Amino acid sequence: KVSDLEFAVETAKAWKAAGVRTTIFSYPRYDDGPTKNLPVITPKFLSEYFNAFNGITSGTDISELNFNPYSFSALNQFVQARLLFDVRADVAALTREFCAFAYPGAEKETAEFHDVMENLYRQRKSVALDPFVDIYDAANLEKPMRLLDEAKKKSPGSALLEKLHADFKEVFKKSQDSKGKSAE
Repeated sequence: KVSDLEFAVETAKAWKAAGVRTTIFSYPRYDDGPTKNLPVITPKFLSEYFNAFNGITSGTDISELNFNPYSFSALNQFVQARLLFDVRADVAALTREFCAFAYPGAEKETAEFHDVMENLYRQRKSVALDPFVDIYDAANLEKPMRLLDEAKKKSPGSALLEKLHADFKEVFKKSQDSKGKSAE
């Protein structure tokens, strides 16, 4: 029960008051011997658990998704979840499945967009190098922008596509604004 964790909540509050940054380390499914291989399904508990620590620890209010648009992480989240169940799953098929669900009518263009973007990222020379003078140079982002423009025409009203298009359009504009830096 979450109420059984009151000691941990109070300790985290005391640490926060003392200026200590704490992080939650938890499992999506508690693994104890007696319930091994049994259906321990607890999504409501997980929500209660995270909310009990929300704002007290960094683990519940800071995440990878708080600093990045979800539209750029959604496919990764989907594929990661599916690979947890079948590590040998066909990633191209998973990408097509995700795109068909998230961007109906524009599966081809959005799957190609994701493929192009992964190929660009995997060519990154160094994490220390400004991505706008490396992989996200304006010339490299013209094709993905065109693919999303085409996809938007084929899937009007898709909220996920609208968000992806808007978020990527900002990146594309930044890449164009950085053209001079790339030339240097």
